[in-house]
Amino acid sequence: MGLVKTANCIFGETIVKEGFRDEKIFVLDSDVSRASYTYLFKENFPERFLNVGIAEQNMASIAAGLALKGYKPVITSLAKFISLRCLDQVVNSIAYPKLNVLMVGIYAGISIGKDGATHQTVEDIGVLKSIPNMSIINPCSHREVNELVGQSFKYQGPTYLRLTAGIPETQLSEEKIEFGKARVMTNGDQLTVVTTGVMTGKVLNVIKEEDLEEKVSLIHTHTIKPIDAESIRKSARKTLKVITIEDHNVIGGIGESVSSLLCNEEGVVVKIIGLNDVFGCSDDAEELYNKYNLCEESIKNYILQNISK
Repeated sequence: MGLVKTANCIFGETIVKEGFRDEKIFVLDSDVSRASYTYLFKENFPERFLNVGIAEQNMASIAAGLALKGYKPVITSLAKFISLRCLDQVVNSIAYPKLNVLMVGIYAGISIGKDGATHQTVEDIGVLKSIPNMSIINPCSHREVNELVGQSFKYQGPTYLRLTAGIPETQLSEEKIEFGKARVMTNGDQLTVVTTGVMTGKVLNVIKEEDLEEKVSLIHTHTIKPIDAESIRKSARKTLKVITIEDHNVIGGIGESVSSLLCNEEGVVVKIIGLNDVFGCSDDAEELYNKYNLCEESIKNYILQNISK
């Protein structure tokens, strides 16, 4: 029996596929090529790969220069470092001139587990979402990683790809995967749940196990920015009750984006669920989801409290 592939592995394989399609793709890595699987790209295209070492600021600046010369740079590091350590270079050298750079952050959220708060990323969405010209994608499955990486190269400007350990290998639903368009995975009439990334699979499991498909609308926002306002407003107007669930600080995440969209919708109430303005800590990832009430049992309780029997 073969090893189960991770989202990072799917990304590594996908970027190789895209490299064969487009000779302008150039990958830069910050000494994490085994974890990010960009070593696969190096094996196929050594002339279009550069390991800059543990120097994320330099990596972002080099990517900006390559983009100005017509290349399509991909820069990879832990999500914590690519969203914060090189922020000045990302803002001024990449986002401000609206350059086509794909920023890939691996082990986002609390999924890195025992590495603890210094390596966990509960603020990346909030930080990068506030930057003009920046797009953010947060896949919930291996299929979405595969399709959204390719689509990101067609979008003008920088994109942040947030990869979380633990997203399922299996396809969660049949809806079309389109950059900038949310996926309505269930279409109930009592409660709207808006999720992103790894939390989508957890919520979908609860909805199916509790047979709630006719009561709960699950909207998966793989594209956090630009967010699909139309799909969210349509569902909220139907159910009037909305919960957002994310593996991120409640400050700055999708919850705030959804609240901003719905603040003028008469009768709509929004509850934001995530990490309550705290850092993570060191433990197994699943134990951390339990600790911060982001496990399936907690999600079930959130949902059942907001629907009628």
